[in-house]
Amino acid sequence: MSTPTSSPSQSATPGEAHDRFTAHRMPWGGGPPPVAGSAYVARDGDSWWSLAESVYGDGRLYRALFAWNRTVDPRVSLVPGTSLELPPLQRLQTAWPALMPAP
Repeated sequence: MSTPTSSPSQSATPGEAHDRFTAHRMPWGGGPPPVAGSAYVARDGDSWWSLAESVYGDGRLYRALFAWNRTVDPRVSLVPGTSLELPPLQRLQTAWPALMPAP
């Protein structure tokens, strides 16, 4: 007689199931979210829009965020493992006023 097996989703605790669900919904993989004024390492699924939206609350700031990081590294990309800078919003606005979205 064989014993019934359960699928991983059935055997997960509620916390584990929530963590897996959250990890699929967050572009940064469910770890701590990116924060303005800090460094960030690109992860699978990141986009410039999702980072700008997560950090500044407005995805339209993606062009300024990309421009900022392009001055740091002209070949910058979002390949997982790439180091990025997430400057405070005021510094981003000062450095790239022409790339700020219209109110």
